[in-house]
Amino acid sequence: MRHALCLGLVLLLGAGHLPAQGQSLTVAEAVDLAVQNHASLQAIAYEMRAAEAQVRGAGALSPPEVRVSPGGIGSEPVDEILSVEQPLELNGARRARARVARGALAEKAAAAALARAELARKVKTAYWHAALAQQLVSLDWSNLEFAQEMLRAADMQYELGNQPRVQALKAEVELSRARQDVIRSGAALKQALARLNTLLGREPDAALALADTPEPVSAEWSLAELSELGLWQRPDVQQARAAVETSRGEVSVARAAGRADLSVSGRLTPEGVGGLALSLSLPQLDWGSRSAELQRAEAMVAAREQQLDLTRIEARLEIATALAELQSAQAQAVEYREQVLEHSRTLADLVMLGYREGASAFLEVVDARRTLRAINVEYYSAVAAQQFSLAELEFAVGGSLPNPNTPVEVK
Repeated sequence: MRHALCLGLVLLLGAGHLPAQGQSLTVAEAVDLAVQNHASLQAIAYEMRAAEAQVRGAGALSPPEVRVSPGGIGSEPVDEILSVEQPLELNGARRARARVARGALAEKAAAAALARAELARKVKTAYWHAALAQQLVSLDWSNLEFAQEMLRAADMQYELGNQPRVQALKAEVELSRARQDVIRSGAALKQALARLNTLLGREPDAALALADTPEPVSAEWSLAELSELGLWQRPDVQQARAAVETSRGEVSVARAAGRADLSVSGRLTPEGVGGLALSLSLPQLDWGSRSAELQRAEAMVAAREQQLDLTRIEARLEIATALAELQSAQAQAVEYREQVLEHSRTLADLVMLGYREGASAFLEVVDARRTLRAINVEYYSAVAAQQFSLAELEFAVGGSLPNPNTPVEVK
């Protein structure tokens, strides 16, 4: 009866810390859902539309200058009542403006890609944290069942007179520890799922089930190939490259402003007489404003080229760091799986067998079981760390990782 009450208490406490099972999502589906729902990406989509409109506008001629003079002041006659002047922009101003607009559009596109990549990294990391928490919940419930069995065995041995009462008391202490582990891991799982739900644009307590579990990563990649790929496709590198192009377009705009241009003009007099004419503008006279603008634009090109170089250096460092972290996590997981974990399981089984045959003490069983749980936690954490590192490596490279058996081709 006492054991039934203990188990009921455990189930009651544990149920409050276990999330309800709901929609089942793979990590890829979670990323897609987050991209669809996240407000920041929707805002960037509107900015992209604005940049596209700017490109269309930059490719058109400048608006004509229209002057209307309905009447004169005093007795002076009015030479014309309507005049229109349309610059033809044969000096390259229109092409230069379009170049600037295209550069700005490319910057926005790269910023959008960077925002999506950052969101994907956050979602993947949150997903694998929740998946790890889920594994630890399962492990702690398994340990709880074992603690229940140990308490029943200790009570039986005490009732038969084979063991002192102190063994049963120790078993109750271990059951209490196992119960606390279940409560803690259940709470951690709820918190992890709440963080993931928030990134998915859902209510924190929305029911959610994880379809994927952390699996060991055995693939290997070349740092040189990943660096080459990352320097080409990373959104921040593309953004820095587009910024250089935008500044070069601004240099072209400043130079075009200093070149001669043709305009078509038309006029209409009060007598109804009109005509068309070609006019030539000669902007060679400069009091310093155009030359200063050109110098500013050229300085911005140099600054953004330096920023591009810095972005490339940082990209190489991030790729190397992420790859090293992944390789470290892989080595740890292999060591745990092939050496430590298997030995810990064997030790726990042998000690338990010895206890049943009277050759091992109760505390030896408890110690072996605690060690096995700790090693399992470390192993699960090492496997999950591979997935964390993999998400970081994908972000550092700027997209999906290539097949490790296929040479990287950068277009």
